[in-house]
Amino acid sequence: MRFTAILILSLFAFVAKSQPCSTTNASGCSCADGRDTCLLLPDLTISWDAILTYMNGPNEYPQTNAGTSQQGQGSDNGRLRLTGSTPNIGYGSFTVRGSNYFLCGSDTIVDPNRNPTCSSGNSPTNLLVQRIYKKMGNTMTYEDHWAGGQTFHPTHGHNHVDDWVSFTLRIEDPNNPDTLSWQIIGDGAKIGFCLMDYGSCSNYNGHCRDVQKYNQGNILTNSNFPNYGLGGGQYNCSPVEQGISSGWTDIYSEALDGMWINIPPGICNGNYWIVAQVDPLNNFKESDESNNWTAVPYTLTRQSAPGNTTATVSINGNRYLCNSESVTLTSNLASSYLWSNGATTREITVTDGGNYYVQTTSTCGTATSTPIEIIKTETAFSEVIADTSCQAKVLTLTAHGSGTTEWYDEELNGNLLDTGAVFQTPAINTTTTYYAQLRNIANSQTVYSSPLNHSGTSQYSGTQYNGYIIFDALQPFKLKTVKVYTDTEAVRIIELRNEAGVVLQSKTVNIPVGTSRVNLNFEIPTGTNLQLGTNTDQNMQLFGYESPKLQRSGTGVTYPYTIANLVSLTNSPNGTAYYYYFYDWEIYTEVSCVSERVAVTALFNNLPTVTVNSLDTEYEIYSGVVQLTGTPSGGVFSGTGVVGNTFDPQLAGVGGPYTITYEYNDANSNCSNFATTTTSVFENPTSVKNATTNDKINIYPNPTLETLNISFNSKEKSILIKIMNALGEVVAVRNFASENQQKNTALEVSHFSRGVYFGTVEAGNKTFNFRFIKQ
Repeated sequence: MRFTAILILSLFAFVAKSQPCSTTNASGCSCADGRDTCLLLPDLTISWDAILTYMNGPNEYPQTNAGTSQQGQGSDNGRLRLTGSTPNIGYGSFTVRGSNYFLCGSDTIVDPNRNPTCSSGNSPTNLLVQRIYKKMGNTMTYEDHWAGGQTFHPTHGHNHVDDWVSFTLRIEDPNNPDTLSWQIIGDGAKIGFCLMDYGSCSNYNGHCRDVQKYNQGNILTNSNFPNYGLGGGQYNCSPVEQGISSGWTDIYSEALDGMWINIPPGICNGNYWIVAQVDPLNNFKESDESNNWTAVPYTLTRQSAPGNTTATVSINGNRYLCNSESVTLTSNLASSYLWSNGATTREITVTDGGNYYVQTTSTCGTATSTPIEIIKTETAFSEVIADTSCQAKVLTLTAHGSGTTEWYDEELNGNLLDTGAVFQTPAINTTTTYYAQLRNIANSQTVYSSPLNHSGTSQYSGTQYNGYIIFDALQPFKLKTVKVYTDTEAVRIIELRNEAGVVLQSKTVNIPVGTSRVNLNFEIPTGTNLQLGTNTDQNMQLFGYESPKLQRSGTGVTYPYTIANLVSLTNSPNGTAYYYYFYDWEIYTEVSCVSERVAVTALFNNLPTVTVNSLDTEYEIYSGVVQLTGTPSGGVFSGTGVVGNTFDPQLAGVGGPYTITYEYNDANSNCSNFATTTTSVFENPTSVKNATTNDKINIYPNPTLETLNISFNSKEKSILIKIMNALGEVVAVRNFASENQQKNTALEVSHFSRGVYFGTVEAGNKTFNFRFIKQ
């Protein structure tokens, strides 16, 4: 049908050239506001009349047995084919031009020859420039603007402007005047058009209107356009320049590729609306952006009968949720929705565990879906305990929670150091932070892949050939074991390799004669074209050739061997006729919930610096109490003869050396340190003197256990001796008389309590004071 446009274009070529308003001459061009200088912008619309009338209107197909389209566009099952006519009713032409810039994915290519290729094999997108003509009196100039792209369409053999028109099938909402917000139940891919002057507005009477709302709008013909034909009326499918002249339309019929709406299964017969939009992404500049859509009513008659309805729920994600994770549940299309949690939208986001289902209401009736169970696993620590040391040693860190605690040396990634709630660090001499995370297995399963067994006769790879399996891992899993067959016992090296043949993991195993299972425990990452094979050098060393002497299958091979959403064994390096070596894969998968890592610090503090004042080398037993000092202040003294912060030689007793220790604990670091000093105590029996007369008195032994001997000189005959305890209480009195100048007596003190005692000897007008220690 596009070919008929060639004749039409030729008929209008002479007319366009004779117009005083052209892309090179503005003398006959008009501005919309009557001024002499203006941008001559296009105004793109889409015709409701063309949707309903062109080629007898839309063509609906049932969900099954619709047959294959005659244009080679696959099955028409569930399609609603329709036509799009896009008139330009503006004062200026709509013109787009190809550039030397192309996109291949996210890469930009500059190609002056305009013939680039993408490494992916996909067609490159040519970036477009929209040319807008500008009237400046009688002079015509233009401005160029970047505007979308065009892609080569191999089916048609020419370029299509991308994102040109979109079509949707919607349910009317009588309470909402905004047609573009009505619920969509089916759509068509955004269509790329080969823009061209397919015909004038007069030629396609009814396509061009000042209002493109259903059953509205005044019909516009050529005479209604002051700048009719601006652009030349002969734009075509050129890869250099395409467009629609003022007062012309481009038509893409329902028979062509992509001109349909996909009607989802389960949609019931009834009344709907077809909504069409031109330039839905607003790539192009025009005078009115609000009139780029239209809508027409349409009644489906070849879908499900009312009353025959079902409700289904699809899950976008994993039904096993961890901590703050969520999953989206989506209902099949309907007029209204009521979920088990009270939600009334088509989609809900679920963050809690439970059974979820939806009740849908549509033209088909009301139905309730089968519940989907969402399982939620919370993973968090209940207790984390750090440890502190003031010297290099092993510390104990603790992290308790419901699950398995894993210890790492970094907050992200890092090395796994240990598992278990209690972690013993290496001996440390500096503060070190470790990181604990908690892991719960929410779900696990073991499955087995085909082929389960070797098929055909006993076949081994040729002596010069080492085969392998090529496979895609659709998600990570553990390959625990595989089954192998051999008639030669030997040690093989089995390798997991990436697409480039780089070894990711390997296992050295001894394989006995016969059928056996090999333990691999390979952690398989997500990837395509991975390889499972054997090490060639090892085979050469063992057998003198590349083959591992393992059986392969050469008959009954039917690739791919697939476990849905998990793995697909797709090929071998020698093609799909051979299956190499590894059968009945035992595959383990699990869904693990892992907490955020928490920092647990092994704290190393420096010991405080502690000093104590030095004591004399020795003290006479009756020399008196010695004051002790230490820094920092606030520590504790200990040792023989120490009372508080003093050293008492009498309390220590004759002997030594005695060690006095000063220990200080730093409350901030909880670290303790100490310092020591030493001294000795000696006894001089004649050391007790009368303070006034300087007469001496001998007290011995001192300290004593049972008897205290007292000896002194005195002419007095009558002597009085008193003994007092540390409280000043008199505990013993002795009166004795002696004619001798040298006075001697002995006191029994065995019944005294241990401690320090004080004594006085009164001999006339002389008094002797002494003290002794009862041990």
